[in-house]
Amino acid sequence: MEEKNFELFEKPPLETKIWRYMDFSTFVSVLSNSALHFKRMDLLDDEFEGTLPKTRRKKTSNIKALCRDLNLDYKKELRELRSAQKTISVVHSKIVKANRKMRFVNSWTMDETESVAMWRLYVKSPDGVAFQSTFKRLSNSFVNKHDVNLGIVHYVDFNRQENDAFDEVASWHRGFPFMFKRPCFAYEKELRVVILTEPVTEKAKKQYWWKNGIRGMPEVQYQQVNLAILVEKIHVSPTSGQWFYDLVNSVVKKYGFSLPVASSSIADNPTY
Repeated sequence: MEEKNFELFEKPPLETKIWRYMDFSTFVSVLSNSALHFKRMDLLDDEFEGTLPKTRRKKTSNIKALCRDLNLDYKKELRELRSAQKTISVVHSKIVKANRKMRFVNSWTMDETESVAMWRLYVKSPDGVAFQSTFKRLSNSFVNKHDVNLGIVHYVDFNRQENDAFDEVASWHRGFPFMFKRPCFAYEKELRVVILTEPVTEKAKKQYWWKNGIRGMPEVQYQQVNLAILVEKIHVSPTSGQWFYDLVNSVVKKYGFSLPVASSSIADNPTY
């Protein structure tokens, strides 16, 4: 990625194939609610989610020389400057922590084929499913499109001291940290959907600014989708048996959907 010229919610080509892997209970919940699950960002596995990278320290004038020219007490001015910097750092930390509690994420993998690694990572039991879709289908499936933002996750080094992209974007888009992850997660090829829940009551607003997070914020939120538009095909885990394939088919029909179900191609028999 050319870090100086990125688009915050960069869109892939419309026909980009995407996958969402899930366990059986999540699958049933999606069907029963006709909704996708969005997990609160501070509860995701990666503690760096929604945080800011180290940015370049800006060059400042020689304070000592400036104080001398203005006939000011250097030690006093330096103490006040450091105190102000500490206050700003504390307030900034509280805002970042609160923002992490107000963002909810739904993630997809961009890939042409199923991934053994994604099955193992996101489906902990032998029996799970994966939705096969496209970026176009996902974009068109949301009932309330104005509530969601979709884009490709950018993978960048959070330890870089010089990072013009972050410096520039931070000044005008408070949501920008939520579309960046560290390079060690690049294998996920993530397409991310983000929703924001703002504090409404005066009490919640005070908690937003001065507490370490929003109290009472749910762990999961749901967004209604048209599953007939979203799901191109349902793939059954390669480690499951025929009984589970039949179960997935019956559950799909039970909830009134006509969605194609396929066995995982990973489980195909080799030719000797």
